[in-house]
Amino acid sequence: MLRTIPRIADRVLPFGVADAHCDVPCGLYHPHAAELGAETVEKMVEKLEALGADHPHVALSLAALGRTLVQRGEQNEALPLFERAWAIHERTPLSPKRAAETAFVLAQALWVTPAFRTRALALAGQAADLYQEVGVPS
Repeated sequence: MLRTIPRIADRVLPFGVADAHCDVPCGLYHPHAAELGAETVEKMVEKLEALGADHPHVALSLAALGRTLVQRGEQNEALPLFERAWAIHERTPLSPKRAAETAFVLAQALWVTPAFRTRALALAGQAADLYQEVGVPS
């Protein structure tokens, strides 16, 4: 699952092909920003892999990727990420607030499909209960 995060990130933030004859070798651009970005992603993946596939921080990353996909109108692609994040929160929640956020975004993604609306309402109710637990008004 963790190895799919970079592939999903590539889909969410697609980059086109850049053609340049000598931009970096000629000194027109410095590759530092690209190198720093690549190192950051590499370190993030290493840390997530070290935590394990069921760690709550992995759930946060999955939910964040899912929200990005929803913003792009790709609910069907986001749904498995939200489902996985919610399954992790149910077993080992990081905090009630984070679990509530995940339950609610999953409920929103499910609501789009009429056949899933009963489950969406139940999850939205769970989210409301979790928000109340931490003092966030629903």
